[in-house]
Amino acid sequence: EEIITEHPVLLNRAPTLHRLGIQAFEPQLVEGKAIQLHPLVCGAFNADFDGDQMAVHLPLSPEAQAEARILMLSSNNILKPSDGRPVTLPSQDMIIGLYHLTTKRVGSAGEGRVFSSVAEAIMAYDLRELHLNSQVRIRLEGFVPYAGWEAPEGWEPGQPVIVQTSLGQVIFNQTLPEDYPWVENVADKGELSTIVNDLAERYPKVVTAATLDNLKDAGFYWATRSGVTVAISDIEVPKDKPRILAGYETMAAKIQGQYDKGLIDDDERRQELIEIWNKATNEIAQAMRDSLSPMNTINRMVSSGA
Repeated sequence: EEIITEHPVLLNRAPTLHRLGIQAFEPQLVEGKAIQLHPLVCGAFNADFDGDQMAVHLPLSPEAQAEARILMLSSNNILKPSDGRPVTLPSQDMIIGLYHLTTKRVGSAGEGRVFSSVAEAIMAYDLRELHLNSQVRIRLEGFVPYAGWEAPEGWEPGQPVIVQTSLGQVIFNQTLPEDYPWVENVADKGELSTIVNDLAERYPKVVTAATLDNLKDAGFYWATRSGVTVAISDIEVPKDKPRILAGYETMAAKIQGQYDKGLIDDDERRQELIEIWNKATNEIAQAMRDSLSPMNTINRMVSSGA
């Protein structure tokens, strides 16, 4: 413990294809021989958990340690050097958890109720009188309006205000800095990327890193609470599939007939057939998406970007 205090180590995953393939961390000693990696840096390392190997290097001189701390610390490398977009982003389980938290649901428990505070809404949720995604009105302190929000007459910034929202949306906004504008959109992959980009521009790196940790914790917690799972019954074959296939098979037979008569050569036939079956695949995929209910688990995973 004494040796590792204030002593960063370098973590590298081969192949090192860009600068973020080697980053500095402040290590914590754990039981076992496996390296436990922070989930948010997996994207930068292109790492997953199926047996990847990583190398740990120890910078010895004070100059090397200072360079590792200032230039290479993972909390200082939130944006990609190539294009400036965030690389340290919630992914997979975290996205589905935050998506579950911020989805809007119609006709669920407690819809339309008014709460005097967030604590009262949480109490109603604990008593199972309020659904996480029900649209309710909650009195909020320190509300920072978002673009396009219609303020009640006579309301001044900093005053409490009753807002039409859901408890899940309130919990999500509590993970963000206090002076950050209220987020009313569903937190899918695209929205989270926009938020992280905005955080990196508005706040110091320390605040951005702390907020990312909050989002990570909330994402994992609510992914667990959501009970998201996949069963064979979630995969529904579209009723229109036989009709769609029959139409494209007729088109394919027509192309084959033209080839047999010598009207087109083999390359043209092949190209035409590829286009026909690509269109068939896309149309069936769209029909499947249209047939899935909004609460279908696979649909939620795809819609959220998880």
